[in-house]
Amino acid sequence: MIHQLFKHKPQCFIFFIGHRGTGKSTFAKKCAEVFPSIPVIDLDTRIEQVTQMSIVEIFRQKGEGYFRTLEHSCLADTLREYQNQGAIIVLGAGFGLESFSSWPKHSYFFWIRRVTDRWGRVFLNRPSLNNLNNIINNTLNKSNPLADTAPLQEYFEHFERRQTVYQKFADIIFELPEGFEFNDWREMKNPSLRGSIVTLTPWFFQKSQRMDILLLLNPQLIEIRTDLVSQREGMRFMTQLPQRSLLLAVRSACWDLTELPISPLWDVDISFLSLLPKKIDRIFIISSHDQKPPDSLYLKKANLLKWSPLIKNWTQVDEALSWQKQNPKQHILAPRIDPNWQSNEDASWLRLLLLLKQKWHYLRCDVEGSHPQQLPWIQYIHWRSVIGNNVPLKTPWRAVLGYPIVHSYSPEFHRYLKYPKPFLFLKIPVPKQEWSEAISVLKRHNLGAAAITSPLKQELNPSVPINTMRLSPRSSNIQVTNTDILGLYELLLFLSSLDPQKPVHLNEIELLKTLKKKYHRVTHNFFSKEIKPHQNVLALSRECLIFGGGGMLPILKKLLPEGDHIPARNTPCDTVKVTDKSYRFLFWAARPDASFHQLKDLSIGNVIDLNYQEWSHARILAKQKQIPYVSGRLLFVAQAYFQKFFFT
Repeated sequence: MIHQLFKHKPQCFIFFIGHRGTGKSTFAKKCAEVFPSIPVIDLDTRIEQVTQMSIVEIFRQKGEGYFRTLEHSCLADTLREYQNQGAIIVLGAGFGLESFSSWPKHSYFFWIRRVTDRWGRVFLNRPSLNNLNNIINNTLNKSNPLADTAPLQEYFEHFERRQTVYQKFADIIFELPEGFEFNDWREMKNPSLRGSIVTLTPWFFQKSQRMDILLLLNPQLIEIRTDLVSQREGMRFMTQLPQRSLLLAVRSACWDLTELPISPLWDVDISFLSLLPKKIDRIFIISSHDQKPPDSLYLKKANLLKWSPLIKNWTQVDEALSWQKQNPKQHILAPRIDPNWQSNEDASWLRLLLLLKQKWHYLRCDVEGSHPQQLPWIQYIHWRSVIGNNVPLKTPWRAVLGYPIVHSYSPEFHRYLKYPKPFLFLKIPVPKQEWSEAISVLKRHNLGAAAITSPLKQELNPSVPINTMRLSPRSSNIQVTNTDILGLYELLLFLSSLDPQKPVHLNEIELLKTLKKKYHRVTHNFFSKEIKPHQNVLALSRECLIFGGGGMLPILKKLLPEGDHIPARNTPCDTVKVTDKSYRFLFWAARPDASFHQLKDLSIGNVIDLNYQEWSHARILAKQKQIPYVSGRLLFVAQAYFQKFFFT
């Protein structure tokens, strides 16, 4: 699509906008790999090259105001330099989009966002904005109530205002999945929206450039809904579309359906069938938005039946999927998840599952579309490229189950591991109290294997928490194991091999290469072997402090038998005397939002966080103490690598 945009609009500029830490620069690097003929410029990097100073130094020495002025002048210079060829330019989160007045004629704004933007992020190596510098630089002052959360407050202080600006400027929204950086995203070169129905919202009509992008994406159908778009706006737009691409969805009595500039395909809610002109003798889709599915007798009038029930529990999930399964060629299921149902946390999973089961799928172009559960178009392209267009209806699929789950990297990382056969991997929120009902329904609809995360790890086996399971399609058998202990063991071996005089700086790919050399193949018996602490790990454990633990505590104590432990509860540590001892490693095994008041006076060399949420308070502790921080992504990569062997 990016290539097509440059082909149709030579010398155009694409600007990547979005919140801090969303992945704009990483995604730009991937674009540079996929489209080597298109210049890709990161404005922050360019500023550092011009000034011979880091962004952090500029903020510290000159202040934010100076930096914002520098941003504008540097962008103006860049636009002049590339005016004859165009470029992709990454803008900082705080760039003054509204105050910059020299945008080129053909400017397109790509909003790079992730679902976890709303959770906040803590940055260890980025400048703090001026109005919070005093708090952040003095966070060890215990009398300051903002001390523990200042970095998160900094993020949220700007979040809503920036969100509004991005929504206003964006011509298209790239909602990237968590862990997107593991994959190369070459499907972006030739995106396919086969089988897609893109729903237009009032947001779409606010900028003419959005039409350019939409036509380049070439969705199979474009839906205009009478309850979302005025007749005047809709009719003006209808004349610009190929007739075969337009689906007019009658959801209200607001339009005069006898006065249309073209003859669209019709999607009519059962409640409004009487509004259709009498000359219409065939309808493409007849829809029902009630809790009762449309009667099959309607197939005498329509090609397809669509049911969009409001899902409130797992029984209704089962009923909806069973209805779709009755006639997969003519039944379209477009479920809506009740926001009051606890499993609503990441509700797009149910529509993603339908990629395996039906031909037509509703996508959104806006942040939420006509309903939050509509799939982002980028997610649709992404997974359609993985599983293909002709998938057998009974194809097993995989999932990560837990609550919360939206931050999980499992779908992207397991795709990165390149299994022999492609498969769909979903993130399904399952609260602890709904486990039995959920697993029964999911198994009935072809769940083949799953990664299990908190708080479900102890549900299958309370005595030994598990995090991986494989299901048999022909029996009630469930095979389980715990790859957390394997992953943690390998991570500890990795840490024990490092030079204790140097700060710890690790990356996931480095660890993965080590694992592949050591374990390129394992047998099933591998998962039943008893793991005993290695001599090097035993020595390492004397320098370790475990904070919290939860379901991981038995594993941590087994592998670090001589390490000290502090519970995450904010109580005096009278059972373990640790205040006068130095620790090389703090293993943060507590919740990401746990208070760390009792850790502030301790001498700690490195923070090893077993969480990988980007807002984890372990990051704040490392920022305050100015010590190296290791994300739980390392543990995740190690245990997920072993999951691959168990799954297959």
